[in-house]
Amino acid sequence: MEWKETLARLAAPENEARFEALTQELARRGLSYELQESDETTSSDSAFFFRAPAAPKTVHVRNVITRTAPEGPHVLLGAHYDTHEGSCGANDNAAAVCILLALAEELKRRGIAAEIVFFDGEETGMTGSKLYARSMDRQNITGMVNLDMCGYGDTVVVRRKKNDRALAPFFDKQRLKRFSGREVNYLPPSDDASFIAERMGTANIAVMPEWDAAFMPALDQYASFSLGIPPELRQQMAQLEIMSTLHGGVRDKVECVQDSAMQLAYDFVLDALTAPPEKGFFARLRERGKGAQE
Repeated sequence: MEWKETLARLAAPENEARFEALTQELARRGLSYELQESDETTSSDSAFFFRAPAAPKTVHVRNVITRTAPEGPHVLLGAHYDTHEGSCGANDNAAAVCILLALAEELKRRGIAAEIVFFDGEETGMTGSKLYARSMDRQNITGMVNLDMCGYGDTVVVRRKKNDRALAPFFDKQRLKRFSGREVNYLPPSDDASFIAERMGTANIAVMPEWDAAFMPALDQYASFSLGIPPELRQQMAQLEIMSTLHGGVRDKVECVQDSAMQLAYDFVLDALTAPPEKGFFARLRERGKGAQE
């Protein structure tokens, strides 16, 4: 699958241009959408771990929502389309937006129900995802899958919050092994935090180089953020290769995003979404008993 042409259209340094490019892409692919708009107050609670807190201000946010099948129980897929000031936002987060666009097309083609939200305002305190989470359809949304930084590296990393059967395929050990993935207890905060606050099961997915992924367990004990991240670990994390792909880093450009990383994330998410429903403990016992009788 070719990714770079779409990525180049979406990776603009101005958020208005990114919004226009996104809605044009949805229309071009025959995907209907609706807007969720509101004036929201920014906060620093989602700020990236090395970013200085900013004073609160009022911003206008526009979430873009598309659905792939008639209403019913479904997973929510999300990625933010806005970018950090001064950045083209290729890996953070136009790459994930490209992946969700492709997933929306494929899920629609297969008739698989999903709600896909392109969040505004992640870089201003997750204002867009907080707006959505406050008013979401709790009855029909079975779990939230967030994609952030999925365009550079060779290892899928997945963080879960709250065990949820609907999201179990994203943490299946055999699937992670097939897709060069690993489960971690820490990833930098993203829009999944808005749903964690609403006590919903989440899977936060990123792609990064293998050596960067190997560093993540060093942050496990800080996953709750109750103690904060020690300065020495902040300094070490700032040196990770993946960090150079965002916020004006040396690899914060379209040409540094890797087709292979985006394809890896796409294949992993699609495979998990189309996995057969997990059978409960007692159902597995019954099957085992039938097998023994035969």
